[in-house]
Amino acid sequence: MPNLRELAQAAVEKHEREEKENKQKALKELAQSAVEKFEDKDEEDEAEALAVAQTHNKLEFAKTLKEQLSKELFGQEQAINSVVNSMKNDITENKKAPKATYLFLGSPATGKTFLAELMSEHLPKYKIMKFDMTQYHQQNGGELYGYPAGWKGYGVGQLTGFVHRNPKAVIVLDAFEKCDNTIQSNLLGIFEGGQMRDNCGWDKVTDAACSEDLDIIYNDENANYMVDFTEAIFIITTSLGKELYLDNRFKDLIKEDYIQAESMILEAIRREVKRDSRSGGWQEAILPELVSRFSQANICLFNKLNYDAYEKIAEKGFLKYKDGFSEKYRIEFSPGENFNDFLKMQILNFAPELDARRIKDKVSTTFFNRITAYIMDSGIPVNKFTEIKVSISKTCINFLNDMVNPLIEEEKLVKELFRKNITLDLEDSISDKRGVISYKVFSCKFKQVTKIKDFSEDGLVFDIPKVSFNDIAGHYKAKERLREVINFFKEPKLLESFNIAPPKGMLLYGPPGTGKTMLAKAFAREAELPFISITGLELLDPTKTKKVFSKAKEYAPSIVFIDEIDTIGKRGGGNEREVPINKLLAEMDGFSDVKGENVFVVAATNYKENIDDAIIRPGRIEIHIEINNLDKDARQYFLDQTIENKPSTGLFDMNKLLMYTAGFTGAQLELLSKEASFYCLRNALPAITQEILIEQINAIKYGEKQTYLSLEQIFEETSVYEAGRAVASKILMPHVHIEHVSLTPRDNNEHFISNNYNDVQDNMTVKDFKDKISVSLAGRTAQIKRFGEIDGIDTGAANDLQQATRDAYKAIAHYGMDKEVGYININGVMDAQGHTISTKSTEHYHSKIDAALERWMLEGEKSIIDLVNENWETIENLSKLLLEKEIIYADELDEILAR
Repeated sequence: MPNLRELAQAAVEKHEREEKENKQKALKELAQSAVEKFEDKDEEDEAEALAVAQTHNKLEFAKTLKEQLSKELFGQEQAINSVVNSMKNDITENKKAPKATYLFLGSPATGKTFLAELMSEHLPKYKIMKFDMTQYHQQNGGELYGYPAGWKGYGVGQLTGFVHRNPKAVIVLDAFEKCDNTIQSNLLGIFEGGQMRDNCGWDKVTDAACSEDLDIIYNDENANYMVDFTEAIFIITTSLGKELYLDNRFKDLIKEDYIQAESMILEAIRREVKRDSRSGGWQEAILPELVSRFSQANICLFNKLNYDAYEKIAEKGFLKYKDGFSEKYRIEFSPGENFNDFLKMQILNFAPELDARRIKDKVSTTFFNRITAYIMDSGIPVNKFTEIKVSISKTCINFLNDMVNPLIEEEKLVKELFRKNITLDLEDSISDKRGVISYKVFSCKFKQVTKIKDFSEDGLVFDIPKVSFNDIAGHYKAKERLREVINFFKEPKLLESFNIAPPKGMLLYGPPGTGKTMLAKAFAREAELPFISITGLELLDPTKTKKVFSKAKEYAPSIVFIDEIDTIGKRGGGNEREVPINKLLAEMDGFSDVKGENVFVVAATNYKENIDDAIIRPGRIEIHIEINNLDKDARQYFLDQTIENKPSTGLFDMNKLLMYTAGFTGAQLELLSKEASFYCLRNALPAITQEILIEQINAIKYGEKQTYLSLEQIFEETSVYEAGRAVASKILMPHVHIEHVSLTPRDNNEHFISNNYNDVQDNMTVKDFKDKISVSLAGRTAQIKRFGEIDGIDTGAANDLQQATRDAYKAIAHYGMDKEVGYININGVMDAQGHTISTKSTEHYHSKIDAALERWMLEGEKSIIDLVNENWETIENLSKLLLEKEIIYADELDEILAR
């Protein structure tokens, strides 16, 4: 039996052995743990390294893609950057939507489709399919996504079929907003779920399109119908939002706040409407659900190309074609030092509407086709020619340096060609000598092209009119004002020096037939601004208003001429005019103040009072110019046309004819020409005579003859009458401005003299009233002085006599200005017609008022007789001058009276 020591020793040994085993076990576990941690770390490092490699590869791919795209697509750095950034930042996988969706926005011929083609070329395994969405409507949507059995044309859709065969597809949906909304709704599934059902489908075994010719009934069990679009890239092009991306202010916003700019684009697209082809009503241009999906798309804005971009496109295409030509015909092309100028002239020969594709293909082929045509016509074997040389005259070089290159430097050339509808006209020739073909350019100049219709589907025509101020006789005062406005456009610094914004609009108003439209066209010609003419009635359609002003901004600076603007009416009481007028105001308020982007509105009306006040207030159509009846020069132009261009005979007293036609409009003078011709035809007369013209003038002016007076006597009486009034006014009331004195009425109120009593109307004294009465009586007094008590009194003074009587009555009965009547005002006890309401309270004044009224009128008569006698020589001289000039304006009147 072991003793105690042995037992103790055995216990110690056992403890040490267990402790050693535990340590070894712990070390083993620790080692195992370390191994496991190392292995985990290795896996993490490997994954991280793979991720880094993938990111690096993606960045390298994006860098390479940008370089490749920039070599092919010129002038669209912003759009290229948008595409490249979307690809290098693509770190998420969305299995319920296409791989990527792009909104390509910009004007036609800016490279949108070309960029899509380049993307498909440089993206591995991707193929492209383009669809013109203007071709698809509700009845033919099956062409996109298949027709089911029983339908005519049963088969697989073009869109679904292409993606089924090529999952990695670039799909271009061009002019997306033009397709029917039913089709848009059917396509929604692609963008919401990444899939779309083809109505025909494919056999599950053969993958051939289902066919109704087979004895097979296809269903979900034996056919595939769903197409996966999650690997596809969609490119949507649309013209919606054009008013934003063509505005330089918006382009600045893109640089400053791209997120805000995207939001504005989407909002603009969301607000756009179009006509429903079936109901004729309005509907969203793009379904709201799709706009919401497009908010996640990559928005790429395309600039209008500048000249540098077109030159790069042309140069690349030309040099490539040149190499092929030289290789085929063994003829070298040697442009020399003038290659850039040569290429510039070839490009500008395709103006005014430069198109990237046309420039790329046509600049080279057009030139070399002329060379080969020359070789064929020469009859010389092609192998005898060795070289093509280009020479450009000094005249051409100077023209390019003076007229073209400055516009290129300012980046204005392309727009100026388009706005003014001009091309470069070349005088050139081709010759040969000892195997060298010489292409020589002798001269070049800008030439305006005849425009039949605009380059867009809306058919709106902007052009610079051909009529100028020199083609319009007379209207000197109006043309002077118009030239002042033109000067604002040509010398904007004049306005800047006074811190004034450029005017946005101008109103030409006056009687019908006075030449307002012709003056508006001449204004556009003199200002060298593209011009479009519409009517107020056309603006009742807000969509027409939007189209017109949107197109005007493309041509800006430009002019929109609105004829008969009064026909758009006035707002009030929620009438139907509210929407069209508000749309017009919104478009005008949206004009840019940036030089080179302004749109100027010129409006014309015969009835200024019928225009909504908001349209012609300051800040909108703020410059108002009166266009009066035709003056002598203008009438002589019409009369000369009649005499020179129609059979006429005898002597014509032009002064007499001009006097007789005073007050005639252009329309009446054209009528005179026709009526004189009809008279000759009715009476079998061979030619128009002066007597025939005078008879027709009387018929147009007065109808059947109603007076024994000759026209000469009528005009002489009028001239004396108006001269008497003018002289009396200048002497008695010099503070009252006279705008003009006229032999004919200058507006619809038959006013021959235009006084402005605004300064005295509110605070007139007794003297003011008596002087005003005398002025009203001056015309008849002068007539009596000239023609006597019998012949000098006619009905022509009725209005002035009424005005004098009214003024005298107001002074006595309303303002208490007569001592004998006293300080009374019976206005409050009279009704609107002047009838006494309370006879007892006022009847004792009536006899006093009547007596005072007679006294005031007699005093005025005596006073004006004395004044006329004292100033008779001045009145007669002014009368004679008025007969000669027909109208005398304020500055000239002051000068005459001063003498």
